[in-house]
Amino acid sequence: MSSHESAIDRVVAANSGPNYEFPPPQPALGLLILTCMDARLDPHAMLGIGLGDAHILRNAGGMVTDDVVESIAISQKMQLTREIMVIHHTNCLAHGDRAPTFTPFQTAKWVADTLRADPRLPFREQVRGFVFSVEDGSLTEV
Repeated sequence: MSSHESAIDRVVAANSGPNYEFPPPQPALGLLILTCMDARLDPHAMLGIGLGDAHILRNAGGMVTDDVVESIAISQKMQLTREIMVIHHTNCLAHGDRAPTFTPFQTAKWVADTLRADPRLPFREQVRGFVFSVEDGSLTEV
C-alpha cells in the first residue's frame, strides 16, 4: 500500500464485483456465532465453515449487549437460526478492558447464561459458550 493509498481504497480496488457469488440469506447450518471483533480471529477458518453457513456477530470482547440480543432475535425470527455459539478467546485486549477481573472462560459462560435466560430470544435451548486458544488453536467448551 502506497503512502497515498488508504486502506479503504485498497479494499475497494480488490472488490470482485460481478464475480461474487451471493449465498441464500438463511445460514445453512442454522447457527449464529457471537465472537470478538479481534482481527486475528477468522471464525470460518477456525470452525471449518464456509460463506453462508452461519450468522457471525462481532463486537469488542464478544459481549452480550441489547444490540446483540436484538440482532440474535432477528436472526432467529427471520433467518431460522436455532443454535447460538459464543466464542471468547485468550489474549484478548478488549476483554481486559471490558471485564478485567474475569477470565475469558468466566465471561464466555456468563454471556451464554445471559443469552439462555433472555426472554426476547425465541430459541434459547442451544446456547453454548467456548474459549478459543490463540496459543494452540484449540476450542474449549465452558
